[in-house]
This record gives sequence, C-alpha cells and structure tokens, in this order.
Amino acid sequence: MPRTLTAWAAGVWLAGAVHAGAVGEGTGPLPTKTEMSDLIVLDLYPHLDHAHVGSLLQVTRGDGVAGQPHFEDSQRVLFSWTKGETSGVYVFDVMEEEVSLFIEAPRGAYSPKVIPGGGGISVLKVAEEGMGQHLYRFPREESQGIRLLPEVPDIESYAWAGERSIAFRRESQPSRLFLGDLETGEILHVQDHVGGNLQEVPGESAVSFVDRSDPEQWFVRRVDGTTGETTSLVDTPPGSEHHAWMSAQTLVMGYEGILYRFTAGQSTQWTPLVDLRAYVGDFAWFAVSPSGLRIALLVQP
Repeated sequence: MPRTLTAWAAGVWLAGAVHAGAVGEGTGPLPTKTEMSDLIVLDLYPHLDHAHVGSLLQVTRGDGVAGQPHFEDSQRVLFSWTKGETSGVYVFDVMEEEVSLFIEAPRGAYSPKVIPGGGGISVLKVAEEGMGQHLYRFPREESQGIRLLPEVPDIESYAWAGERSIAFRRESQPSRLFLGDLETGEILHVQDHVGGNLQEVPGESAVSFVDRSDPEQWFVRRVDGTTGETTSLVDTPPGSEHHAWMSAQTLVMGYEGILYRFTAGQSTQWTPLVDLRAYVGDFAWFAVSPSGLRIALLVQP
C-alpha cells in the first residue's frame, strides 16, 4: 500500500473531532438469525482527514439472512447466509464478484473467522440437538470440522487472541467473557457484562470488546490473550458496541450510518470518517479489510 494510504488508515491525520460519548444513542440492534439482512462491500478512498466511498457491491439482495462478515484477505469476504432451508458459510470474491459455498450447515453456522497462523477457518455451528453453539475449525479444502473447546457447549461469540487462545462470550446472564487456552484446556473467566462484538487486534495476541458494566457509559477494552489482563482503550458513543480495527492503532465505530475513527495514543476523541447514509442508510455489524480501505457491512433490505 502507498505510504500515504497507510498513514491515513492508521489515523495519522485527525480533524473535526467529536468527543467520545457525544455521537449518539447507538448503532441499533445486531440482526438476529431470523431477521432479514443483506451484505454490502464498499471501497473507501482517502481525502485529507476523512474518506469517500468508491465502488459499492451488493452481495445479497433480500434473499435470506446474511450475517457477520469477516475478511479472509482484502479480496475475499467470509459470511454466514441462510436462504430458506439452506444455511452455511459462504465466500464472496470481490474481484470476480462471485459467491461460493464454503461450509454447508443445515442447522446454521455463524461467525466465520480466519485462524491465526494459517490454521484454516473457524466457525460457530448450532449443536445437533439444536441447543447452544459449538466452535469448529475447518482446515482449508476440507469439509470435516474439528471441534474446539469441546467442554463449552454455549459459545455465543468469539475472537482469536493469538494462535492458541480464544476469547469467547457464553450464553448467560449476565453476559460473561472467557479466555480459553487450546493447548492446556484452561478456561479463564475475564469479566462480566460484555457486548457480543469481539474483535482481534491486528498484530497482537489480544481481543477488543465493549465493557457494559456501567449502564451510563460503556468502554472499549482490550484483553491480553496470554495473561488475561484487560486495559481500557476509550469510552464509546452512547449505546454503541459494533466496532472494528483499521490498523493496530485505529478503531472505528458506527452510528446512524456514519463511521467514526479513534486512534490510540493520538486523541481521546472520535473523528467522523465517512458518511454512508446516502449509500446504505443505517448498518449494524461490519468488518474492515486488512488494508483498511474496504468495508463489508450488514444492512436491512
């Protein structure tokens, strides 16, 4: 990537700042497995301290429930998709503009992610008895998955905190965050009252999450995949928890169709990055490509 684009994606230029906590009331509810949602992929190009939308591709068009996109690389987007009685994990190739089936899962498969170190793809699958979700690893070019953390029957969401550690939220009240070690089998309780959006921090063995312990003010926090220690990064706009990383320092969050950017170590404020309202309206879950210049997001059809 040209140096100027790298600097922009890393949040070197900041202007027109918005104080954290002053953006709005939240990004709206995360689409459930029964609501309709479409997947859109768009490119950003930088202009001074903000961005404009370049190309826009609509991957699905009101024909089912698309969910939880994740970039396999800058050209391929993994996402879950349920169409009638057909459910599974699919891959969208941006260059070819083609969708292909990766894993078929009649009972449902969600939250596909690339495993660090080239270990394939991980996926949450609904249990055979229909109760709870189990985590599986699918080696590339293989259709048979290997179950991970078999002692945990109710993983609601997860993210990789390095090659051997997984941060995950269980289906419980209050919501609880855990850290699982795949080599030792040890499971560490990290914290209660966490949001469902867990994100890998680029270049680190760490995961970010939203701490909802204080109903008056939520915070984005980071958990270390080795020690389990947590640190606070920034307070969120009121009610917002859907976030992603553009780089190892730059975090983005959405509210009412606008993406806001925060760069650790440079500011305590959120900066408007790009207004997507004219293109997609409001949106919920979204993912950012490794280059930081391509976004996949879910919208209501």
